[in-house]
Amino acid sequence: MTGVQTCALPICNIEKYPNDYAKLSYDLALVYGGLASFQDKEQNAMASLKFSQEALKVWTPDKNPLDYARTQLTMGHGFLLMAKSLGVQKARADALEAYSQAAEIYKKENLPRGYQMVLKLMRGLEKDTATGESLSLPTLPGMNTGPRTPL
Repeated sequence: MTGVQTCALPICNIEKYPNDYAKLSYDLALVYGGLASFQDKEQNAMASLKFSQEALKVWTPDKNPLDYARTQLTMGHGFLLMAKSLGVQKARADALEAYSQAAEIYKKENLPRGYQMVLKLMRGLEKDTATGESLSLPTLPGMNTGPRTPL
Protein backbone atom coordinates (compact mmCIF):
# COMPACT_ATOMS: atom_id res chain seq x y z
CA MET A 1 0.00 0.00 0.00
CA THR A 2 1.10 3.53 -0.67
CA GLY A 3 1.29 6.20 2.01
CA VAL A 4 -1.99 7.70 0.85
CA GLN A 5 -3.76 4.36 1.10
CA THR A 6 -2.25 3.59 4.47
CA CYS A 7 -3.31 6.94 5.90
CA ALA A 8 -6.67 7.50 4.26
CA LEU A 9 -8.41 4.16 3.84
CA PRO A 10 -8.59 3.17 7.52
CA ILE A 11 -10.16 6.55 8.29
CA CYS A 12 -12.34 6.76 5.19
CA ASN A 13 -13.90 3.31 5.33
CA ILE A 14 -16.81 2.04 3.29
CA GLU A 15 -19.13 1.53 6.27
CA LYS A 16 -18.83 5.00 7.81
CA TYR A 17 -18.17 7.14 4.72
CA PRO A 18 -19.27 5.21 1.63
CA ASN A 19 -19.21 8.14 -0.83
CA ASP A 20 -15.84 9.40 0.40
CA TYR A 21 -14.52 5.85 0.21
CA ALA A 22 -15.77 5.51 -3.37
CA LYS A 23 -14.29 8.88 -4.36
CA LEU A 24 -10.91 8.04 -2.82
CA SER A 25 -10.95 4.63 -4.50
CA TYR A 26 -11.81 6.22 -7.84
CA ASP A 27 -9.05 8.81 -7.47
CA LEU A 28 -6.55 6.06 -6.67
CA ALA A 29 -7.74 4.14 -9.73
CA LEU A 30 -6.98 7.21 -11.86
CA VAL A 31 -3.54 7.64 -10.32
CA TYR A 32 -2.57 4.01 -10.81
CA GLY A 33 -3.99 4.04 -14.33
CA GLY A 34 -1.80 7.03 -15.16
CA LEU A 35 1.24 5.41 -13.61
CA ALA A 36 0.63 2.24 -15.61
CA SER A 37 1.34 4.18 -18.78
CA PHE A 38 4.89 4.87 -17.60
CA GLN A 39 6.08 2.17 -15.21
CA ASP A 40 5.23 -1.22 -13.75
CA LYS A 41 2.39 -1.60 -16.27
CA GLU A 42 0.90 -4.82 -14.96
CA GLN A 43 1.12 -3.96 -11.27
CA ASN A 44 -0.27 -0.45 -11.69
CA ALA A 45 -3.00 -1.51 -14.14
CA MET A 46 -4.11 -4.21 -11.70
CA ALA A 47 -4.15 -1.65 -8.84
CA SER A 48 -6.25 0.69 -11.00
CA LEU A 49 -8.74 -2.10 -11.69
CA LYS A 50 -8.85 -3.06 -8.01
CA PHE A 51 -9.63 0.49 -6.90
CA SER A 52 -12.23 0.89 -9.64
CA GLN A 53 -13.95 -2.22 -8.33
CA GLU A 54 -13.85 -0.79 -4.82
CA ALA A 55 -15.58 2.39 -6.01
CA LEU A 56 -18.24 0.32 -7.77
CA LYS A 57 -19.11 -1.31 -4.44
CA VAL A 58 -20.70 2.04 -3.58
CA TRP A 59 -21.49 3.68 -6.91
CA THR A 60 -24.32 1.90 -8.69
CA PRO A 61 -26.09 2.66 -11.97
CA ASP A 62 -29.30 3.49 -10.09
CA LYS A 63 -27.96 5.66 -7.28
CA ASN A 64 -24.82 7.23 -8.81
CA PRO A 65 -25.14 6.83 -12.58
CA LEU A 66 -22.48 9.33 -13.69
CA ASP A 67 -19.93 8.22 -11.11
CA TYR A 68 -20.67 4.64 -12.10
CA ALA A 69 -20.14 5.47 -15.80
CA ARG A 70 -16.86 7.31 -15.14
CA THR A 71 -15.61 4.40 -13.09
CA GLN A 72 -16.56 1.94 -15.82
CA LEU A 73 -14.56 4.07 -18.28
CA THR A 74 -11.57 3.94 -15.95
CA MET A 75 -11.94 0.16 -15.73
CA GLY A 76 -12.19 -0.05 -19.51
CA HIS A 77 -8.95 1.89 -19.84
CA GLY A 78 -7.26 -0.42 -17.32
CA PHE A 79 -8.38 -3.49 -19.20
CA LEU A 80 -7.33 -1.93 -22.49
CA LEU A 81 -3.86 -1.28 -21.11
CA MET A 82 -3.66 -4.90 -20.00
CA ALA A 83 -4.70 -6.03 -23.48
CA LYS A 84 -2.43 -3.74 -25.49
CA SER A 85 0.69 -3.60 -23.36
CA LEU A 86 0.69 -7.04 -21.84
CA GLY A 87 -1.12 -9.10 -24.46
CA VAL A 88 -3.90 -10.24 -22.13
CA GLN A 89 -6.59 -10.98 -24.73
CA LYS A 90 -9.46 -11.59 -22.28
CA ALA A 91 -8.89 -8.03 -21.10
CA ARG A 92 -10.11 -6.76 -24.50
CA ALA A 93 -13.52 -8.34 -23.89
CA ASP A 94 -13.52 -6.96 -20.34
CA ALA A 95 -12.73 -3.48 -21.71
CA LEU A 96 -15.64 -3.76 -24.13
CA GLU A 97 -17.96 -4.79 -21.32
CA ALA A 98 -16.88 -1.88 -19.12
CA TYR A 99 -17.24 0.58 -22.01
CA SER A 100 -20.67 -0.89 -22.77
CA GLN A 101 -21.78 -0.29 -19.19
CA ALA A 102 -20.64 3.33 -19.41
CA ALA A 103 -22.33 3.84 -22.79
CA GLU A 104 -25.64 2.61 -21.44
CA ILE A 105 -25.52 5.18 -18.65
CA TYR A 106 -24.58 8.04 -20.97
CA LYS A 107 -27.41 7.06 -23.31
CA LYS A 108 -29.92 6.78 -20.45
CA GLU A 109 -28.83 10.11 -18.94
CA ASN A 110 -29.09 11.78 -22.36
CA LEU A 111 -25.42 12.77 -22.53
CA PRO A 112 -24.65 12.42 -26.24
CA ARG A 113 -21.02 13.59 -26.08
CA GLY A 114 -20.14 11.00 -23.45
CA TYR A 115 -22.08 8.36 -25.35
CA GLN A 116 -20.30 9.12 -28.63
CA MET A 117 -16.91 9.12 -26.91
CA VAL A 118 -17.53 5.67 -25.49
CA LEU A 119 -18.79 4.35 -28.82
CA LYS A 120 -15.59 5.59 -30.45
CA LEU A 121 -13.53 3.72 -27.86
CA MET A 122 -15.58 0.59 -28.45
CA ARG A 123 -15.19 0.82 -32.21
CA GLY A 124 -11.44 0.99 -31.74
CA LEU A 125 -11.60 -2.44 -30.11
CA GLU A 126 -13.67 -4.09 -32.84
CA LYS A 127 -10.74 -5.75 -34.56
CA ASP A 128 -8.22 -7.86 -32.77
CA THR A 129 -4.90 -6.37 -33.82
CA ALA A 130 -3.09 -9.68 -33.43
CA THR A 131 -5.46 -11.85 -35.50
CA GLY A 132 -7.43 -9.32 -37.53
CA GLU A 133 -10.63 -11.04 -36.38
CA SER A 134 -13.67 -8.96 -35.56
CA LEU A 135 -14.86 -8.97 -31.99
CA SER A 136 -18.54 -9.01 -31.27
CA LEU A 137 -19.52 -5.67 -29.82
CA PRO A 138 -22.51 -5.32 -27.57
CA THR A 139 -25.28 -3.69 -29.57
CA LEU A 140 -26.49 -0.48 -28.01
CA PRO A 141 -29.29 1.77 -29.23
CA GLY A 142 -27.89 4.37 -31.58
CA MET A 143 -24.75 2.40 -32.31
CA ASN A 144 -24.01 2.34 -36.02
CA THR A 145 -23.37 -1.28 -36.95
CA GLY A 146 -22.91 -0.50 -40.66
CA PRO A 147 -19.89 1.02 -42.37
CA ARG A 148 -17.88 3.21 -40.02
CA THR A 149 -18.03 6.95 -40.41
CA PRO A 150 -15.97 9.49 -38.45
CA LEU A 151 -17.65 10.84 -35.33
